[in-house]
Formats: sequence, C-alpha cells, structure tokens
Amino acid sequence: GPLPRYAGLNAPVWALLAGEPQHGITWHLMTDGVDEGDILEQRLFDVLPGDTALTLNTRCFEAGVESFPAVMAQMESGLRPVAQDFSARRVFARADRPAAFGRLDFAQPADTVARMVRALDHGRYWNPLTTAKIEGAFGVLNVGAADVADGQGVPGAVLSSSPEGVVVACGSGAVRLHRLTCQTRGLPVCPSTVRDLAPLTDAGALTDALAALVPFEAGLRKRLAAMSPLVITGAGEGEGWLRLQVAGDAATLAVAMARVSGQDSPDVALSVAPGLAGYSSGWVPVRVATDGTVGAARAALLAERAPGFPLDLMTRDVNLADLAVPQVAVSLHGAPVSGAVITLTDGALHADLTKLSEAEARALAGRLSYVAGEATDADLISALPMLTPHERHAVLYDVNHTFAIREPYCVHQAFEAQVQ
Repeated sequence: GPLPRYAGLNAPVWALLAGEPQHGITWHLMTDGVDEGDILEQRLFDVLPGDTALTLNTRCFEAGVESFPAVMAQMESGLRPVAQDFSARRVFARADRPAAFGRLDFAQPADTVARMVRALDHGRYWNPLTTAKIEGAFGVLNVGAADVADGQGVPGAVLSSSPEGVVVACGSGAVRLHRLTCQTRGLPVCPSTVRDLAPLTDAGALTDALAALVPFEAGLRKRLAAMSPLVITGAGEGEGWLRLQVAGDAATLAVAMARVSGQDSPDVALSVAPGLAGYSSGWVPVRVATDGTVGAARAALLAERAPGFPLDLMTRDVNLADLAVPQVAVSLHGAPVSGAVITLTDGALHADLTKLSEAEARALAGRLSYVAGEATDADLISALPMLTPHERHAVLYDVNHTFAIREPYCVHQAFEAQVQ
C-alpha cells in the first residue's frame, strides 16, 4: 500500500472499503517498527471501477515489478530516503476485520455496498479477512459479486430475483447480487431462491462475535486442515436426539471413546460454547492423544479455550471446502453439537438417531461407562479395556460355542455336499 496512509496488512482491501481513488506500492527501508522506514520509491495508480481485492493486489505486484529498477538504481548510486509523515499514518493489523462479519448494510448507498463485495473478493486465493454476506429465511450466504443496478425502494427490500441475480434496494439506488454460495461447502446457490432479507439490527454483536474468534483463526486453520476425525460405524433409524446416562465427566468419556474406537489419536469436536447460527461453528477440532496417560489427554481437552471458527473459513480457504463436523463431539456446556453423531457431556451420551440406532447408542453408552469407570489419570490409555466384560466374553467365547456335530471330512467335500 501507499505509505504512510496504508501501513500493515491487507492494504488493498481497506483502500477499496474506504473508496480510495488511488492506490499504490511503497519501497521503504526496514526498521523495528511496522512499515515505519524511510521511503525510497513509491508508485501510485488509479483504482478502476471494477477492481476487487484480487485485481488490486495483482496490480500492486505489477507496480512493484515496474518500479524495482528505480530501487536498484538507488542501491547502485546512493539511497535517497524520504521520511514518512506519521501524522497521516494508519496501521491495519492482522486482527482487523470489516464490521458485522462482512454482512452487507443496505442502508448504505448502492456503490458502497457493491464496493464492499468487491473489497472482499479474493477469487480462489486465500481470503484472510471475511466474506460479504446476506441473511434471511434461507440462512446466511456468501456474496461473491455485486453491481450497481436500476431500482429504488425501502433499503433491504428485494426488488427482484432471478438466476442472473437478486436486486436489492439500498439507501440510494440498488445492487444486483450474484455468485451466491453457501458458507460450509462453497456450493453455488441460485439467486432466484432469495425472496427476502433480514434487517441488519445486530451489527455490533456480529462485530464482537467475530473479534472473539480472530485470535484463534490461524492455529485452527492448520488444525482443521490436518484433522483426523474419530469415526463411528452405524446407521440411523429414528429422529431427534436420544440422551443416555453414562458414568463419567465429558473429558474422561472422550478419552474412553478414543480408546474403544481403536483409532490412534483421533480428533473430536470440542464445544466450549454454542456457536452463532450461520456465522460461527461452536466447535473446534481437538486431538485426543492415545499414546499417553488419561490425565494428560483430559488436561489437553479441558485446556482448549477457542469458542469456534468463522463458518466462512471453509470458503475463504479452498482447502477446507466441504469440511464436516467430526462424528464425535464433546460439549462442555451440556447441549448436543449439531452435525455430530454423538455428543458426550458430563454424565451423558447424546445420540442423533438419524445417524445411529438406539440399540447401537445404548451399547456404546454401556461400553463407555465401563471403560471410563476403569480409568484413572495415571493409566496409560493403551492399557484401558476396549469392551465390557460381557462383550469380551461374547466375542472370545460365546460366538465359538456350538454343539453342532463335527463331521470328519474336508472343506472341498463339504462344498460338494452343498452343491448336491
């Protein structure tokens, strides 16, 4: 960005949001302060009407390439540094985000709304901020493109909707929104399905909710990409959640679940607080390390403080597209986690009967009660039992117990007899 007015990160986005007529790049000396060094060379250029975060950033690279010979000339003949005017300085930090999760405010003029969408359009590249969004009875959708359109009406009113786009009235004028996608899978949504929009009455709460997630985002992005979820086999045959009493606290039950699954250090969905519907996950992946003690694994689970991650992270990072909630969730607030097959809470197992039968859920609850009851913090997880005594006896002995007459002939003779 052009120093000193756009120091820090994501300068093209913030310049577009501010409606700057010009942008540019700056070569400067490196100092201890962020972008505080004296300026050697600067190139400014006009912001084009259709510029997005992607195109403006690309044009910055072009300006950098074009101006590099001038920097080299100074390095050869002598530097000519110019001190920055810090009275005009603005710094944009990594944690800074647009307001309200990027939710579009149609009380603004149409060109401001369209510019917001363009400022958050990073194409298929990593989007480090947020996506432009709309909300209604359909939920929350990403908006990938917007154009100023003809029309007027009450701000936020849908004037028309078709496969080509949904036209929405703004504070002045109207915008046509298109390239709509769902947040969790990034799949396209036809604009003709958008019939009404919810008014933006909770902008402050949305801004605060996103700010609470930002400090954890970088670490969670890596953990989500490396997730190895705990898997449950079974089939649903009912509706709703079934709550079964189980002996043990949620963390101990999670360790027991990892043990009986037979998987090495699987990930579960840990929920320390419910998510904000349509905006945040309400869960984070936590790995249950099965190569250590019960106490160490429990401590790692209980040490997690991240409340979740923005749901649009799955469309901002193409590598996280179609990310699913792990089948096993651990809830520290007592409520089931939507999308999981089972949720473990203090003293209970909650099973989604659309994904797991009641019989399978009850068998699993009994198994977890037994394993958790046998576990102490000092025990190695690998030394814990995986079955109840009854299940173990059934597997090792009952299934092999038979009074059938044993005939003294070979398998090929038995095959021939069966054919006959």
